[in-house]
Amino acid sequence: MGAYVCGASSGLDVAKNTVKILVLGFSGSGKTFVVYSWALGLRNMIETVPTDAAMFNVERIRSPLSGRPLYMWDISGKMIHRRRSYFIGTEGLVYVVDAQKAKVTDVLADLQSLLLDRDLFGVPVLVLVNKVVDGETLSAVELLPRLQKLAPPETKCAMRDVHMHSEQDLSDALLHLDGLVNDRGSVLNNGTAA
Repeated sequence: MGAYVCGASSGLDVAKNTVKILVLGFSGSGKTFVVYSWALGLRNMIETVPTDAAMFNVERIRSPLSGRPLYMWDISGKMIHRRRSYFIGTEGLVYVVDAQKAKVTDVLADLQSLLLDRDLFGVPVLVLVNKVVDGETLSAVELLPRLQKLAPPETKCAMRDVHMHSEQDLSDALLHLDGLVNDRGSVLNNGTAA
């Protein structure tokens, strides 16, 4: 019985050191690609398929800053009406935007509903803007001021343009997320203070 109690105690200690990160965004925005590129690295990437409407993926990724396990919950973009059940216990939010398909008003409305939700209130948010084409599509520089107006002052928001096939962009985004969640240093947006 003593061994069981010791094992249970150490299991609880492990749970205290883990971090739950939700990865959200509209369907087809690149959420699953981001999660698997962080888990496997671009060199080892598998072909991703859209997450089924009633499904989600969870991957464990080691924090580059603290070494703590980050559990990335990739929730299907088709589950918007049911995703709220995943919010409890979230310590960070990654929101992926497809710059070529997204409508700014839809993205901002969705982000605002997330930022004001009672279970996500104050949770740091990193928005990754994917598939940016200079002068033709939405970019992080254009979207960040609008997001900051919507976000409660308690919420740290950051935004980055990300090229999904750039190991450096994806690695920098994970470091950025880790810094937000671990509350280390200033929040940076593509190298400038946000």
